[in-house]
Amino acid sequence: MSELFQTLDKVLMQKIDLYHELIEVMKEECASISKYSRENLENALERKSSLLAKVHELNHKREEIVQSFAKKLGRTQSEVTLKTIIGLKDNPWGRRMAACRKKIRKQITVINKMNLENKQLINQSSLTMKKSMSWLYEVDTAYTPYYSNGQLMPYYQIALADFPSYHGLTKMGSSLYTESLASGQPLVGTAGSGRLGDISPSSLEMSNVDLAQEFVKIITSQRAYQANSRVITASDEMLAELMNIKR
Repeated sequence: MSELFQTLDKVLMQKIDLYHELIEVMKEECASISKYSRENLENALERKSSLLAKVHELNHKREEIVQSFAKKLGRTQSEVTLKTIIGLKDNPWGRRMAACRKKIRKQITVINKMNLENKQLINQSSLTMKKSMSWLYEVDTAYTPYYSNGQLMPYYQIALADFPSYHGLTKMGSSLYTESLASGQPLVGTAGSGRLGDISPSSLEMSNVDLAQEFVKIITSQRAYQANSRVITASDEMLAELMNIKR
């Protein structure tokens, strides 16, 4: 029994250390979400996954120890809990185990609260992420949103279209074109594949307005101004002539 008590005490101490590390990692996770830092977030999630795996191993080990205690005490496993073992009279580590159990429960409360806050932060900033966070877009334009388990997983890709004949496209105006019989059917694919170009995420496109149309507007405005000026000049000359007639 003494060896079992000692092993269980060691497992509880290890669990406290793991939960402490997990809390620190979740703080980094929250900071990464707030700062939109993809690299830091992925590192935090990787460490978090590793720590949770270790916690799972410790939980499994603790269950095995509890089963051993149940056999020693001649009880079923459902009748023996950590609280039961701590309360045994011949447990020399009873007080320290009780303190560990209390601390672990507090840590679990903190972890659950932080996990909920991180999920809420992601939900609150999801629209902002979609509009402004460049790191949500991979080089191949794969969109990678968060899922409820905190993983970053590819969701969809932006498709590009190519045409056998660019000259055959029908001009729609405002720098827009549409397919026609002369252009052929569109060949849809992902960026960088075949003859398709690349997409530059988080880049500002230069002006792509229709210069001819803009020049027409400028000339029209200029001519209208000239016409209005001549109307004023004509009116002034008519008034001057009227004054001369009066004299």
